[in-house]
Amino acid sequence: MTTQHTLFDLGPPDRTEANDGEACLTSGTADDRLSPMPDKRSVRRLATLARRLETTDDSIKIAGLAAEVRDLADRLVADSINQANRDGLTWRQIGAELGIPFQTLYRRYGGPT
Repeated sequence: MTTQHTLFDLGPPDRTEANDGEACLTSGTADDRLSPMPDKRSVRRLATLARRLETTDDSIKIAGLAAEVRDLADRLVADSINQANRDGLTWRQIGAELGIPFQTLYRRYGGPT
C-alpha cells in the first residue's frame, strides 16, 4: 500500500507577520466612499443615448431611448444632489444653486424614504 503525498503543505499559517497573526479589524480608509473620484458611467451612458437619439428615425425607438434618458437623468440628479449634501452643502445652498426651494429638495431627496 502506497501513501499519497500532498502537493502543498497546508499546515498552520506563519505567525511571524508584522501583525503577529492577528486579523486586521480596522479599515484602511477613513472615508465610507469607495473612491474620491466621481463615477462617470452615468454621464457616458447619457452621451451614448444622445448619440443614438441623433441617428434614429424610428419614433418607437426614439420614445424608448428618451424614456431611458429621462430615467437615467433623474437618477443622476438625485445622486448628485445627495452627494453635494454629503460633501457638506446645506439643502438651502443646493436649492439656491439649482433655483429650487430647499424644502422641495429636502422632501424629494433628503427626507425619510
